[in-house]
Amino acid sequence: MRPSELVQVRGEQAFVPSFYREVASYLASSCPADFSSSSTATPGVFRCDKQKDYYVAGVEQVELEFNYYFIVLPKFNSLSFGEPPGPMKAHSAAFHSRGWDVGLRTVLLNPDGTVRRDMAAGTSVTLTVQELLDAAYFEDGDTNLGLDSTFQPEGETRDLPIRLTGVAVNVDIWISSTGMCEMHQSNTMTQVPIEHVGPLACLSVYAQRRWVTETVEQPVGVSGVRSRQTNGVQVRFRKLGSLEFVDEQAMLRGITCFIIWAQLPVLLIAWFISNSLGRLSYIYSALVHQEIDLGSSIKGFAVRLLHYSSAFMCLRGKTGTHGGADGITKKCIAERVAKICEGQKMDDMVVVDAVDVIFDSLKSYKKENAKKSKVVTCQEFVAACTTNEPITLETMVKIFDKDRALGKLEALFLDEALAQVREAAMQDEGAANEEEEVTESTPKEAEADASHSRIVQAYRDVQSLFKDLFKVEFLALQAAKDLDVNPSRLGLVPNQNSGDKNAVPKVPASTPLPKMTRSVSKDSVGDEGSPLKRDFRDIER
Repeated sequence: MRPSELVQVRGEQAFVPSFYREVASYLASSCPADFSSSSTATPGVFRCDKQKDYYVAGVEQVELEFNYYFIVLPKFNSLSFGEPPGPMKAHSAAFHSRGWDVGLRTVLLNPDGTVRRDMAAGTSVTLTVQELLDAAYFEDGDTNLGLDSTFQPEGETRDLPIRLTGVAVNVDIWISSTGMCEMHQSNTMTQVPIEHVGPLACLSVYAQRRWVTETVEQPVGVSGVRSRQTNGVQVRFRKLGSLEFVDEQAMLRGITCFIIWAQLPVLLIAWFISNSLGRLSYIYSALVHQEIDLGSSIKGFAVRLLHYSSAFMCLRGKTGTHGGADGITKKCIAERVAKICEGQKMDDMVVVDAVDVIFDSLKSYKKENAKKSKVVTCQEFVAACTTNEPITLETMVKIFDKDRALGKLEALFLDEALAQVREAAMQDEGAANEEEEVTESTPKEAEADASHSRIVQAYRDVQSLFKDLFKVEFLALQAAKDLDVNPSRLGLVPNQNSGDKNAVPKVPASTPLPKMTRSVSKDSVGDEGSPLKRDFRDIER
């Protein structure tokens, strides 16, 4: 066997012969003395065969030199930060690896996980056949076997040496970027930590004792054939590994799964308290699953608006010489806060600061189209009270605004009760328009409308006179109060003394007071003493 035939490379496999048998066969009329002869179908023609067996010397010291490399493309997606990373490369014969500051280090592991050989980066990996067998883990658990170790192959009745039968050797190349190697032995996997930062290649060997045979035939002459049956060490490579990168999408999927699974206990508890606690479940279920009826909600919201406006009337004060704008002043807020905090030890400056905060908070609800005022108006107060309402005043007004065009989806999902209200408003508007057209075409009805307008104008004039009269009464009463004059002297209250003219008149307990609001449709000058038409808060303030 020629030296070039000691290592036979076929792709990513290598074969090292340890034993071979040569058989020479040809047809002749007579065979040499060292050949065995056998007759053939042709008379006078014999088959000449010669067989010889050979062991290959020095197989254990035959060296296998190989290199390996890998290329990995890190994951890049829309959630990644920065520029797309380049490919990461490492070669066993290179001193530097792309993506790391060091080259590819190689270690050969024993079956028990200890390091047998440590090869630095920049050198080819060179191993002898004996080193491979010493580091190999055999399928039956044996270790440290050589070519002269014997076993009984399948179908044989005697033990034969590995040198004769051959052996299949698998070299696992495990690539890692975390310093953690894996050894796959039979049906078990063992992790071996290696202190290293950078790319790392871990070599582990797994061997199978079985017949490993390769046969080659060559023609000799015209009718001769020479065949060689070779047994030896077959070396195969298996490429494995694990490299770690930051995957933003995997992180996002993990966070999403965690959030979903974290809600499962909450859902189970909610289902339990809503269905398994008897009458208590009715209460909890009503709190967890709040039902809403848009028509009923608007009705309740309207009633609450009236309630809020009533509270505003209780808190409001008067500003200015002649009354000024109605609203809640800081003085009103201070009086209420002082009443609430009565009996508690609080600094006066704390109360003042609290009043300022409350007042400024209420004024922050001022609408853009509202008039400027130094007091909290009813609109601002109601806006503050409806902060936590699901329906706001602005939303309710826009919902009932018949002149506002509805969107396609809004019209599709509009509540039935609101749709009926809008439809009724449209019909009323149509009837009003028809009425106007009839009025323009009928002179008598047009004259009646003109008379009606004159009555309305007279109503407004009388109402204005009532307002002027109130101002006069208010000034007179204020002057009487300052001068300590009995109001009956001013003619504002009836004089019930019919005796001595010089006697001081007595003011009855139920002295009628000027009314804050007058209306020509409800009030009259003759029933000023009616207690139902007094507003005591006007004078108290």
